[in-house]
Amino acid sequence: MQLMLIEKFLISCLVFGIVDTGRLPTCPTTCTTAASFERTEPRILTCLNDTQTNVSRICDTAGLLRTRSRTKSETFLQWRGEITGLIQSARAYVEKLITKKEVYKNQVVLNGKLINLLERRKVANQDLIDQARWNIENLQDRCSQANAPSPCPKHVTGTDCAEIYTLGGRESGMYVITVADGEIPKLVYCDQETDGGGWTYIQRHVNNDVDFNKDWIQYQHGFGAVDCDGRTNFWLGNEAIHTMTSQSHQYMRVDVSDWDNNSSRYALYTHFRVGSKATDYTLTVGGYQADPRGDIGDAFSGFDFGHPEDIAITRQHGMRFTTRDHDRDNFDGNCAKNEGGGWWYNRCSAVNLNGKIYEGGVYNESATLYGFDNGLMWGPWRGEWYSLKQASMKIRPASFMTNNTDSQTSN
Repeated sequence: MQLMLIEKFLISCLVFGIVDTGRLPTCPTTCTTAASFERTEPRILTCLNDTQTNVSRICDTAGLLRTRSRTKSETFLQWRGEITGLIQSARAYVEKLITKKEVYKNQVVLNGKLINLLERRKVANQDLIDQARWNIENLQDRCSQANAPSPCPKHVTGTDCAEIYTLGGRESGMYVITVADGEIPKLVYCDQETDGGGWTYIQRHVNNDVDFNKDWIQYQHGFGAVDCDGRTNFWLGNEAIHTMTSQSHQYMRVDVSDWDNNSSRYALYTHFRVGSKATDYTLTVGGYQADPRGDIGDAFSGFDFGHPEDIAITRQHGMRFTTRDHDRDNFDGNCAKNEGGGWWYNRCSAVNLNGKIYEGGVYNESATLYGFDNGLMWGPWRGEWYSLKQASMKIRPASFMTNNTDSQTSN
């Protein structure tokens, strides 16, 4: 018991500074101790009260902190749940977007295919419209020829007049040909006499009853009418000419006549081909052979009219076909419009078999609509400002004479 009192005393001495820890302590008397406790009691009570108050505050603060911590913890848990939900929603949205992206991507591809299909259908429909318009205009041309003879096609048919000849159609006249499977049959005039026969007329220009200044579609499918004697105006059609000249090596013969004593000459080309529509029916022509009766010159190779560049700018080989509404020449303007008909123009031309026919041959720019030399021309023979009386173009396979050794040559 005494030891416990002494321990408490020593503690008090330490707390209140009675004992000097730096030197050996001196044990106080009971009276001294009592007096010391009496003096320090108010301070101790005040300290205890302050301590109790501080402890209460600390407890209150601790409780408040616990409450706030609990609230924040609950809030954090709530936020974490909400954030987790948002993250899951975002992931689901991203996955949805990825799925939609693939759907849209597939839709874009599908739309592209549909657009291409519609474009092809548009072109096909336009071709049908153009074909219908050509049929109407062609029928109008036929109806305008009041004195045209009744049709008289021969009974033999084939892909061209050369085949018709081998099948027994040895008489010149009107025949029906089908240039390729699926193509619409065409009425043509076959020359089965000249130089052994087998010639298919692709053009005939004998007067101004038919205007040769047609548009692209009309030249593509052909215009005019073929009669029993082959003496009317017509153009077989660029598409048919392309098909025929693409299937085999073809010769092409041009026959022309002038107004002076009705003299007639021809020019033979051993290479003649017309490209497809995609090439604007580009012309390949060469292998010129002159008429033994008189050389009229190779007009398709160009002609020198007296200017340094004439030959280069009038050469027709390699030229694309130009019409009044489809300009593919090398001139700043439109040669077909200026020179009276569709043709394989360069910057100008040394030959134009689709030009206008002027009575008597000689004419001048005052007689023209635009001041250009727009007559039916073969420059190397009659020069500028001279219109030929008539002209024709006809083709046959290069192999024809070899396959028909029994043919007899005339003219």
